[in-house]
Amino acid sequence: MSNQPAVCSGMPAISKPDRKKNTLRAQRLAQIGFWYWEPASNYVEWDEIYSEIMGLPPEKMEMTLNQCIASVNQGDQEMIRKILEDVATSETDEIPDMSYRIIDKHGSEKYLRVLIDVERDPCGQILTVVGTAQDVTAQEKEAKSKLIEAQLGLDKAKEASRAKSDFLANMSHELRTPLNAIIGYSEMIGEELEDGLPDDQEWVTADIGRITHSARHLLSLINSVLDMSKIESGQMSLDIQSFSIDQLIEDVQQIISPLVCRNNNRFSIDQSEAPDIITGDKLRIRQVIVNLVNNALKFTHNGDITLKVVGDKSDRVVFEVHDTGIGIEPELQKEVFSPFKQASTGRNREFDGTGLGLAISKQLTELMQGTIGAESELGVGSIFRVELPQKLLISAVN
Repeated sequence: MSNQPAVCSGMPAISKPDRKKNTLRAQRLAQIGFWYWEPASNYVEWDEIYSEIMGLPPEKMEMTLNQCIASVNQGDQEMIRKILEDVATSETDEIPDMSYRIIDKHGSEKYLRVLIDVERDPCGQILTVVGTAQDVTAQEKEAKSKLIEAQLGLDKAKEASRAKSDFLANMSHELRTPLNAIIGYSEMIGEELEDGLPDDQEWVTADIGRITHSARHLLSLINSVLDMSKIESGQMSLDIQSFSIDQLIEDVQQIISPLVCRNNNRFSIDQSEAPDIITGDKLRIRQVIVNLVNNALKFTHNGDITLKVVGDKSDRVVFEVHDTGIGIEPELQKEVFSPFKQASTGRNREFDGTGLGLAISKQLTELMQGTIGAESELGVGSIFRVELPQKLLISAVN
């Protein structure tokens, strides 16, 4: 008799009972139960895992469809009936996944995810509907918890944004009051000294002028921050009225005329196709146009800036500001309307400003039911385009 040890030729075969046992282990691990429905008899049968998930007695593993649906949360029962009716009457086997809630024998709510497959006879009639039900309660609770956390985080962020806007509004108001006093008194002193100083003391008047100019510049920056905070907090209101395009253009010219010569630029207006009267907030429309023209003047040297106004057939009015300035780099064009961004990122200190002008223009334009956009080529120039309704309705703004 050989003393050689026995050599296993492979893994031992798994018996059918063991296979069934392992299948149940896997199902229980994944919390997936099995069921099937015979429309002809209207009976639903299920396996052991489905019984555990549903909290049904293991000795009773079949019932009518209506009895089975009755174990589902009332808010989801109609949805299940509708899907099963569609399955019974439809000729397609593409059935959407279902998710519904049940109340188990302990009174706890569970979430189930159900997959369905249909078997038909040669004539297309349904023989059986087979399905799986997986307990996804833990995943649903985790998702809901994350959603609640995200909502709380969003609420906190909104509250922080409101607090910031309120702070900026209050701070801007506190700064504007003394600045207006500085501007007013410096102008009065300048007027009084204009004719009363000898030639060798004219520098005093020049210095007073510098004080006034600096104070006005600071006031414009503060106004920009205040406007931005008002828009962000939803406190910006519009004064809707009808006015002439001629008056609007005249106001714009008066405001920007001192800036035109600063960089040896030339400014022109084309309003040959403009409507005579439009309805909107004249102050805010003027603010948007002045922002765009100022921007063009700032980034253009020894060049041309043109303001073009056109009325189209769809009751819209279009304002375009063309310049022959430095242009905007392609990768920066999508950011020019973002707060605190400037087109010349690499040379920000060369140009004054907060980077809020275009952002405010965009938000004011959208507040007035309009659109704003830009086209630019580096080294060639830019075109900024604002489109507004010729007749802005108060109801549309509200």
